[in-house]
Amino acid sequence: MTINGIIDLDNGELLEATGKHRISALDIQGSETASFSFTFYQSGNAVTDNSVLNGAVIEFGVKADADFTGTSYKVYHNTFSASSDGLTYTATPTWATSEVDSALGNSSSVKLHGQVKIVISGITYYSQVFEVEIHNDVIQAAGETSSVIFPRLITSTSDPTVTDDIGDGYGVSSTWLNTSSNAVHVLIDNTEGAAVWAGFLALSNGAIATDLLLADNVKAIFGTASDGLEIYHSGSDSVIADTGTGDLIISSSDDIWFRTAGGNNYANFNSNGSVDLYYSNSKKFETTNTGATVTGKLVVSGDLDVDGTTTTFNSTVVTVDDPVFGIGGDTAPGSFDNKDRGVSFRYFRSGESAKVGFFGFDNSEDAFTFLTDTNDDSTEVFSGTLGTVNTGTLNITGVAKFLGGYVLDSAHSLRLDSASGQPVTISANDSEIARFTSTGLGIGGTATQKLSVIGGHIQMDNGYHLRLKDSGGTERTALQLSGNDLYLGTSSGGNLIFINGSSYTEAARFTSDGLFKIDNNNSGISGIDVDATAAAPLVWRTAGTLIGSLSYSGSDAVLRANAGGLHFQVNGSTEAARFDSDGHFLIPDNNKIKLGSSGELELFSDGTNRYIRSWGGDVRIENYAADKDVIFAADDGSGSAVETYFYLDGSEGLNRYNKPIHVGANTDGHDVKFFGNTTGRYMLWDESGDRLVLADSTYLALGTGSDALFYHTGSDCKLDNYVGDYYIRNLADDKDIIFQCDDGSGGVETYFYLNGSYADGSYTYTRWNDGGVITLGDARDLRLWHDPHTNNSYITNSTNDLIIRNYADDKNISFECDDGSGGVTEYFRCDGGYGGPGYPTTIFPDDSSLRFGNSGDLQIIYTAGASYISESTSDLHIRATATDKDIIFSASDGTLNELMRLDGSVGSIRIPDSVYLQIGSSNDLGIVFDGNNSIFSNVTGDLSFINYADNKDVIFYASSGSDAPSELMRLDGSASSVNIPDDVKLKLGSGSDMEISHASGNNWINCPAGGNLMIQSNGLSLRSTAQENYVSCTANGSVSLYYDAVKKFETTSTGVEVQDELKISTTGTATLTLNGDSNNVGDSGTTDSQIDFLHDFGNAHGYRISCQNFGGASSLTFAENIGGGQNTTFIIDENQNVGIGTDSPLAPIHIQGTALSGFESGDVATDTIAIIENDDNARLAIVAGTISDLLFGDADDIDAGRVRYYHSNNQMAFFTGGTERARLTSTGFGIGTDSPQKALEISAASTSGGGVMRLSSTGETSEDNVVGEIEFYNGDTSDYTPGVMASIKAIAGPSGGEGHLQFLTDMPSEGADASVVAMHISSTANVGINETSPASKCTVTGGDFETTTASKGVVLCSPNGTRYRLHINDDASVAVTAM
Repeated sequence: MTINGIIDLDNGELLEATGKHRISALDIQGSETASFSFTFYQSGNAVTDNSVLNGAVIEFGVKADADFTGTSYKVYHNTFSASSDGLTYTATPTWATSEVDSALGNSSSVKLHGQVKIVISGITYYSQVFEVEIHNDVIQAAGETSSVIFPRLITSTSDPTVTDDIGDGYGVSSTWLNTSSNAVHVLIDNTEGAAVWAGFLALSNGAIATDLLLADNVKAIFGTASDGLEIYHSGSDSVIADTGTGDLIISSSDDIWFRTAGGNNYANFNSNGSVDLYYSNSKKFETTNTGATVTGKLVVSGDLDVDGTTTTFNSTVVTVDDPVFGIGGDTAPGSFDNKDRGVSFRYFRSGESAKVGFFGFDNSEDAFTFLTDTNDDSTEVFSGTLGTVNTGTLNITGVAKFLGGYVLDSAHSLRLDSASGQPVTISANDSEIARFTSTGLGIGGTATQKLSVIGGHIQMDNGYHLRLKDSGGTERTALQLSGNDLYLGTSSGGNLIFINGSSYTEAARFTSDGLFKIDNNNSGISGIDVDATAAAPLVWRTAGTLIGSLSYSGSDAVLRANAGGLHFQVNGSTEAARFDSDGHFLIPDNNKIKLGSSGELELFSDGTNRYIRSWGGDVRIENYAADKDVIFAADDGSGSAVETYFYLDGSEGLNRYNKPIHVGANTDGHDVKFFGNTTGRYMLWDESGDRLVLADSTYLALGTGSDALFYHTGSDCKLDNYVGDYYIRNLADDKDIIFQCDDGSGGVETYFYLNGSYADGSYTYTRWNDGGVITLGDARDLRLWHDPHTNNSYITNSTNDLIIRNYADDKNISFECDDGSGGVTEYFRCDGGYGGPGYPTTIFPDDSSLRFGNSGDLQIIYTAGASYISESTSDLHIRATATDKDIIFSASDGTLNELMRLDGSVGSIRIPDSVYLQIGSSNDLGIVFDGNNSIFSNVTGDLSFINYADNKDVIFYASSGSDAPSELMRLDGSASSVNIPDDVKLKLGSGSDMEISHASGNNWINCPAGGNLMIQSNGLSLRSTAQENYVSCTANGSVSLYYDAVKKFETTSTGVEVQDELKISTTGTATLTLNGDSNNVGDSGTTDSQIDFLHDFGNAHGYRISCQNFGGASSLTFAENIGGGQNTTFIIDENQNVGIGTDSPLAPIHIQGTALSGFESGDVATDTIAIIENDDNARLAIVAGTISDLLFGDADDIDAGRVRYYHSNNQMAFFTGGTERARLTSTGFGIGTDSPQKALEISAASTSGGGVMRLSSTGETSEDNVVGEIEFYNGDTSDYTPGVMASIKAIAGPSGGEGHLQFLTDMPSEGADASVVAMHISSTANVGINETSPASKCTVTGGDFETTTASKGVVLCSPNGTRYRLHINDDASVAVTAM
């Protein structure tokens, strides 16, 4: 019996014993001994020296109860003997047989209580109470005839039964071998009629026939520990783990099942069939030969990717909550595929047949297209009947072009283009009244001037003006005939200029301030030629006072300001510079004096600072005066005085500084570098490193003769002394001189120092730190050091012998050390006088030990008349080095017999046949070879295979019979695992039905013999070696699939949920089928299937695609906010109408913003294809990068009409018959031209009788009715009253074919809303200016007829066709000139 404990000698406590420890089969009769092993601790360290226990008394008591306060328990005591693993106490029991019998009574065993008491130096230590179990089985000695039953070895062709018991002479631990099945049984209870035989790894056809039990966290490893398969129980979970780089392969010839411990399914992998996933034992997911089937609801919390050729949603309602529904892929196309992009839809047109519609971008037409009857959508290239779009307000940003050459631009201008140069005519009653050409307006014919009147005259009443206004409407010049006087004048601020003849060059002018200026020599030089001999040829006066003059002095021109300053101005009145009245030349802030051909040097002030700035070349400040300086002075800091800071001393050739030099500022410095005479030699103040740097081979010289040099050569740092002694002194009291160097790892460590604090006047100390080594010899052969890690001091020699000699005759070399109590004792000695010459002797005192190993692992001890060899840490090797010789262990039972041999010739441990290796006080474990078989038998407790060596293994080998034995299993001590090598299979089942192995880099769980593979647990996880989940199964709940440890797929009570993307990929057709109540066609309006897109799993707000059943027809709905009420964003209803923003589309395409009150199906025409509805404004936006098209066509020509928007220049074009007819640009609206120059420009080819522009009226027309009108509206409210400012009207005449044309203006001087007929063209081609009934070709009423060019006048035509110009001469006479 062995009891273990820990005793703390410092605190007086027996810290640990074997409390409630079960000790089986304790025979306390005769001379059976009991061993007690204790580990003693003192000062926190284990005590291995028994000297601390001198005089200690130990007592051990056992009794049938736990009361140890009395003296009735039996006490055993003896002295201690030291052991390597503590102190072992051996006692001899003194109980008599009668006492045992009394304790046992009629029982086969009895549990007694025990306690250990130790008294050391007067302190008593008690252990915890433990249990001792005493059995009535005793070992019978050879030749005895007592009733004691011994274990036996039985061989038989059958297994033992309960009747194979003590009556047959079978003692406990008897071993039964079934030779037919190779099963081994051990007798653990030999009670008569109730014998218990335990199977021990019984083999059946070479397989283990009993359960193999592994403790928690003990692993069965297949393959290597670093690249294999592990199976173990962690204490809470059962784990199958692949620790390598290969795959974990679970295979079976039949199905593989994952189940709970109660049999509910997680997953089923059908042989050559589907993979099924379950939720609470209900199948939710199944792979099929075409993809996968989901039973219930599919929830995707991330993206849904479907990669295939065709994706079908068999759902009555499909809802998408994304405000942008992307079509055409998730990446930009890499090439042109000629395929269209959009939405195709199927519907049944009332009264016709099933149709296919398309709404999207037509790639071949490069246009956005809506088709109501097109080809099948399988080709993804559509053609067919163009549909009609109904809309409210149509907002077009850009230019709109119409057929016939009309252009409407963003400036609200209507323009008629005439690309061929043909005039634009204005007609009344089909008779031309006027025409516009590139020259001007011609009344009665083609204009030769900006305004020409042909076949009539311009009539202007006396007293009225002919006024000329600029483009802004301001009057500039007026010509008035008053009586016999002709007045010619200019408006305020203008000049009246006289020109020469037909050359139109200026001859003279009256300026706006009344001055008259002429060009006196006709040389083209404006000016006044005056006599240069005058004292002041040109003067300026104000109210008679002389202000300034321009004169000359000698050959110099003199510009003088008589009083005040002289100013120079540019750009009108902007002052550039000035001389003030004191003669100072002043330049305003930010005006610059620039020097150089391009102004490279600038001098200026910005109002705060003054600048000299150069944009090219060097800036040099030079003083050529001999021995003179360039001085830099500034404020002295007081604000009231200036002093010199530094100057360039011209007399000395030096830079002199009167103030300290600062480079940078505190925390913001700069580098300063001083160069030597040799390349690479310099001194640098390194601002970023806060250090003064001397370059390599740059010397810091000390002494007038450079007696000491401090420098770095590029590799080494040197301090050289050339004169006198070299002193390194530290004069600080009790301070040291410390020598430090690299520690070998990048750090710095003290090697040794001169210890100033230890010196006492008599001794000085040089100290080496822990780990510092004093080396002697060129190769550091002899070393002295103190190791800080072991706290030991060392003397080591690495070359030749280390000799410690004592030449004194008969004297010893004694090795002494502390005895543990403050004294010193001899440990061993080299005895110079013991054995005499030739017999050198090393003597160890009694009770001392010779120990080997850092912790005294191996000990050789002589104590108390006995010798011991003890090993406490690793293996104990006893070696016979003689060739082929053995180590033999023999014992005597009266005759000396060999019990074990370490056979040196074959390298084995040999135990003779039928000799038991028995372990346990009652022979509990037996190992024997009976001549045929090797048998392990255990009769008490568990059978444990234990290797206590750190990180060492237990290895099992076997041979197949055809080769050498190979490793089949390893109990890996370093990994706490069971390892099975590569390609070795763990087979389970009598027919090897299940195999577990690691082979070819993969881990295999295989069922080759058929049947299902069942993996059952109330919680099941498949994980990576990094504990990242692949699959997680919850009992009666979900099955979850993971990607990179993040859950992506989960079965639920309603179906499955997918996190992030759901991607369906196939080389053929990828189909996602939602199968709801699709067969119940009677439930009209019910939702059969739907897809929900949620923001997160805890929030019902999101988006839904749903399919509804309508008695055979279906609708597909895209809706948002499904948690707070469905808001339909897109629908294809049961009539195949598409609704956006409405769930009740009234046409094949119906786009609704906010429902328009009162708008209903009766308001929609039967052939309406598309509706855009909103209760306020409605806009149809076409967004593109280059061109946007709106096409109009028929079955033969899809784009016969087109509205196109060019995004590059923001222009809109209008096409008919494939040809552009009009264009709207930022300039204007062009009809017949794509580059209008005005707000409205009409251009058309010349025709024999056709027109370019027509305004038509409908209904009955009577005289004076307005047939057509063009109004000019002012919207600017800053200077004018908004309203119609002018208009052109066509008015019906007295008969059906006649008409008048009026040009009207709304002039504020005539009244608030009074319209003035500025010009009237009658049906007889008479033109009236301010006259609605012109009696002649041109009649001017109530005003003047005015010309603005001196050489121009009024052109009249004589009856013979001769044309005459009537104009006014300078003397107011009238001149008539034939033309």
